[in-house]
Amino acid sequence: QRRAVTSQDFFLRVEEKFRAQQDLIAGLPQYRESLLALLDKLNFDPAASALEVGPGDGGFLPDLARRFARVTALDNSPTMLELARQVCQREGLDNVNLQLADALGATDVAADCVVLNMVLHHFSDPALALRQLANRVKAGGSLLVTELCSHDQGWAREACGDLWLGFEQDDLARWANAAGLALGDSLYVGLRNGFQIQVRHFQRTAGDIHHR
Repeated sequence: QRRAVTSQDFFLRVEEKFRAQQDLIAGLPQYRESLLALLDKLNFDPAASALEVGPGDGGFLPDLARRFARVTALDNSPTMLELARQVCQREGLDNVNLQLADALGATDVAADCVVLNMVLHHFSDPALALRQLANRVKAGGSLLVTELCSHDQGWAREACGDLWLGFEQDDLARWANAAGLALGDSLYVGLRNGFQIQVRHFQRTAGDIHHR
């Protein structure tokens, strides 16, 4: 609850600065092509579904809406969800369902592809979050995680509301493995400001039983 309140509080305070603050470090344009390359390589069925956790201002929703039959976006911030709604309206995305909800809370949403773009570092316990979010991946489905690699630039906490200063690649793989997911392909994007982005694919094997 404290995490949810902190997150809502932060995004309410910086709504108008959101894109600028994210772009200080790693905005969607800096990793979008890498993420789409990884996504398209997976060759999802046209009838497949996608879930984006924490869609932010909705910038990635048009890409998902073009690739999946149904897209759900979960966010615990009414402010950000409204920005995402405006994107859906402007782009005419009639296959996107926006839900105001905590992604770790009680909701029965599951999808063939679950996407976390620069979201994991807002969770107080990212290992637990990954375990719970893995439950939203259907058997045979995929979890795509975009995150910063570990860094020591503490100003990101204040400027961007980050609880974690990136993640070690091995930690993400270990947490995903503990959540019942197998490591797939990874891409790394070096940024001019010294940060590095990791785009990771994890897969739930078809016969895997969801961890509870």
